[in-house]
Amino acid sequence: MSTRNRTAAWLGSPSNWPGVEMILEDIQWLHGGRRIVVCGTGHVAVQIVQPGRHEERYEFKLDKAATHRLIRLFIDHDFMNITCPDRAGIPDEARPTLMIRNADGWLELKSKWAGVKEERFDAIYVELRRLETLAQPLKPVYTGPYVLHYWPEKANRSLSRIILNLKKYFQRNWKRLLIKLAPSCLLIVFGFGLFLMIAYFWVRVEPGLTYGFGSAILHGWFWAHNWILSWFIDRYIWAPSNSGIGYTIGFIIGVIIPFALSLIGQVIEALWEEITKGSRRGYSR
Repeated sequence: MSTRNRTAAWLGSPSNWPGVEMILEDIQWLHGGRRIVVCGTGHVAVQIVQPGRHEERYEFKLDKAATHRLIRLFIDHDFMNITCPDRAGIPDEARPTLMIRNADGWLELKSKWAGVKEERFDAIYVELRRLETLAQPLKPVYTGPYVLHYWPEKANRSLSRIILNLKKYFQRNWKRLLIKLAPSCLLIVFGFGLFLMIAYFWVRVEPGLTYGFGSAILHGWFWAHNWILSWFIDRYIWAPSNSGIGYTIGFIIGVIIPFALSLIGQVIEALWEEITKGSRRGYSR
């Protein structure tokens, strides 16, 4: 009976692979070495470390097919089921480490001494070392002290992981979210439509009339609805003829009122929750 491929299940479908990262760390602190990072988006960083902790860094991009071949290499050799024989190290012997991080951010790593033979580990190691030869004709993007935990395209990597996690969350929970959010969405649509109708019929800004403080509050409250109506019909948001500073203050108050009412509602809801919670615990008199 064949052993279940844990790596395939752990990495998931190819739609998750842009969030995967593969790392080779093969640095002997006396003699130097290399650190190679391959992102699932195809971005590669190769750090060639010289004795004295000085590095030359190269960065380039693999196409989608080449990136997927590397990920499939980890799957074909079932990286998570690799068991490396352990023994005491020989002086000056390097101990390369292979790591892979899935789209959820979990990391799996395997290390072995350079003199120990492990076919599956060595096959992955050799393929990642080939990327070092691709970097040799390129111009270094950085030369200087070795940066221990350098990550290429860090912002994009984090954004890709966030997007993938959100995508998976919605795929798993879309029915529950739909049932939970549908009433609120319908209420918002109905409420906005009602206020849009009120604005259309009763909150019309006539350019020939002069408006004061009280009218300004109404115009400010319905500014968004009049703005949307202005896409389709000739509509004013701000009265061209107004009482000056009084109209301006009233308009600002009108804009703020909906947000203030929402905040007051949240405060009342929080206070009511605390009161009812205290009653349930027997703290109320």
